[in-house]
Amino acid sequence: MVFLNSFGLLFGGIKGVLLFLLYWGSKIGAEYHVFGKVLISFNKRLPLRDFIMTFFIHPLYVMKVGLGGFSGKFTWKVRVNQRSVNLEPEK
Repeated sequence: MVFLNSFGLLFGGIKGVLLFLLYWGSKIGAEYHVFGKVLISFNKRLPLRDFIMTFFIHPLYVMKVGLGGFSGKFTWKVRVNQRSVNLEPEK
């Protein structure tokens, strides 16, 4: 939610814009550093263009999946959401 709400800082004058840039700069730097270490452990490299695409799409994906988990039936790794299990005794 902070990711999406941070765009509201752009309407907060110069202080809001500076906070926006500080937030995004630190977020990009931290994620690039951590993600880079993970990729190095797998002997992989990530082009900057792909990192930027992942950087913007991943938070939206996480929110979609998180909210989807509350809303209905799903199966994940052979586990079934309790709401999709028929709790009626078998006859």
